[in-house]
Amino acid sequence: MARYLALSGMRRGVIEDLLRGTIRTMQITSPHNFFTIMQLDVGDMVFLTDESPEDVKKKTQGVVARVKSRQISMQRVYHGNDSVYEEKEILSARVQLEKKFIAVVKVVERGDLGAPLVVEVERVISYHAL
Repeated sequence: MARYLALSGMRRGVIEDLLRGTIRTMQITSPHNFFTIMQLDVGDMVFLTDESPEDVKKKTQGVVARVKSRQISMQRVYHGNDSVYEEKEILSARVQLEKKFIAVVKVVERGDLGAPLVVEVERVISYHAL
């Protein structure tokens, strides 16, 4: 078994692209995944699943991928009319991932708010098990 940070609630199409061996670049704005990406470096491995963070549990299936690139950026968004003016700053992360193997969760470690989801996973040897 190996221990990885987890990206959860990913769109099923992203998981399927990775399963086909496609290198995938994603933009992440969800806070739970953003905090995880902040702790990843190029070359690190990460577990991805389409399950929501609350639903990740023992036997949750997903993909372990290697981080090929990572960027953090801030975007400013301006809204306004004659009487109101609003400015928002949105932090986002772009991450490029490459599939390494299919895995199943054995242990889940949930931290405090803002802490990444950590899982211990076991590699799935046979594809039909997914």
